[in-house]
Amino acid sequence: PQPTPHRGIDAMPRYLRSRCGAFNAWKLPCVVLCLAAHCAAAFPLDGLWQGFVSWWRGSAAESDELAEIRRSCPMPESLVEERAVSSLEELLSEERCPFVAAFFSGASLLSQSVDLASTEQRLAEAFPLIRYVRVDADQLSTRIATQWDISFLPTFVVFWPKGLNGNTSKRSWHHWEGKNSASPYEYHAVADWISRITGLHPANFSHPRAGPVPPRRPSGTNLQLGLTTGW
Repeated sequence: PQPTPHRGIDAMPRYLRSRCGAFNAWKLPCVVLCLAAHCAAAFPLDGLWQGFVSWWRGSAAESDELAEIRRSCPMPESLVEERAVSSLEELLSEERCPFVAAFFSGASLLSQSVDLASTEQRLAEAFPLIRYVRVDADQLSTRIATQWDISFLPTFVVFWPKGLNGNTSKRSWHHWEGKNSASPYEYHAVADWISRITGLHPANFSHPRAGPVPPRRPSGTNLQLGLTTGW
């Protein structure tokens, strides 16, 4: 009597069964070879190889581009850069080096918390390619707030050049939107937002480049711009 056909063969689609169904259960390796041959015919190896090479070349090009940013954009000695409002204008003329500016009110108790200082340190360490700039929003004048398009506090402004790292956005400047009640004090909410803009994945922040980032302190100046405070 003939051996009973293997269930796997019976379960095959008809067009495969006609090609591989001649093999019986005791010739299972032959069935595997038959399937492999069919897959090779359906998906030519040269096409797969060309796709892999294209992907590899694209990744290498991105790596070279980001490496050039690292070489050409000097980072400050401190992990988090403190900027006076009077020196912000030069950042507006930036064309190449990415950064994130964090605008928080120094008079706010939340802004003075150790938790926010820890969040800012983690963000700076997670994205070492992006300069992290801390700004006391209490010092903002109406003119500067308008220049930076700031309508509420606290907020972040990210400069990420168009086209860098596959960025398909038509703009280089990105403002924190706080969608879905995302908190600007919460590390993962801000890190995910930066990742979506830049295409960068947060790095391991267990080895800080510098000592602990101190909490923010009030500047003693409050210009009362009438900005909405969201948090």
